Amino acid sequence: MFENVGAGEILLILIFVLIFFGPKKIPELAQSLGKGLKKFNDAKQGFETQMKTAMKEPLEAMESARKNFESKLDETTKSLNDAAKPTSPPPARQVPQLHHRRFCLEGIRSRRHAGHASSLLGMKPSRGARRDQ
Repeated sequence: MFENVGAGEILLILIFVLIFFGPKKIPELAQSLGKGLKKFNDAKQGFETQMKTAMKEPLEAMESARKNFESKLDETTKSLNDAAKPTSPPPARQVPQLHHRRFCLEGIRSRRHAGHASSLLGMKPSRGARRDQ
């Protein structure tokens, strides 16, 4: 508090107080100064207590609201996860088992082309090739 005040300056202030108030009033001034500082500190502590109490109530309300929100969020997440889980496995896809060669030949026979499969491809049948009828 008195960082920039040296010993000479403090001595000058004390001499000024002694001359201005006199030796009989100095103890009374010191006593009233002590009482004033005590009242000031008590008021400061009361104010700090009121501020802490005033800040504590909204913080508690916010904390309870956060916990309530988190519990509702957990319930919603759990219900959504339960709804997303399949109750039974999906049926297996049944893919027809076809032989490639047989499928091609059946497709060729079903067309209107008379003759061998090579005629569909634009090729001429070989001499010994048999024609499907």
